[in-house]
Amino acid sequence: MARAPGTLALTVLLAVSACSRETPDSRTPNLSSGASLSALIGAGEVELVQRLGQPTRSFDTAGLRYVVYERTDIWQMRMRLPATFTCRTTFILDAGHVRSFDRTGIGCA
Repeated sequence: MARAPGTLALTVLLAVSACSRETPDSRTPNLSSGASLSALIGAGEVELVQRLGQPTRSFDTAGLRYVVYERTDIWQMRMRLPATFTCRTTFILDAGHVRSFDRTGIGCA
């Protein structure tokens, strides 16, 4: 039985599309290790943004500034529903310098 000319190309395309993929938010740099984030304690907001990139959002409340980075990874395996893993890293700035940070979400592991 002869195969259609595009069968191999279609098979390769389907195999590649079944692999995991990332959303654009998951490309936030340097947020994978709590140890490397600890080095940012005491840094100014400008240095924070220079090292980690543009935050997802930031806001001020009760005299503190909160700078939030969110990352979402979506893993799609063949013949299964996609799984979403989200990590939110929030830096708390006091007087313009990082006082602490918090990481929440299953994607922070």
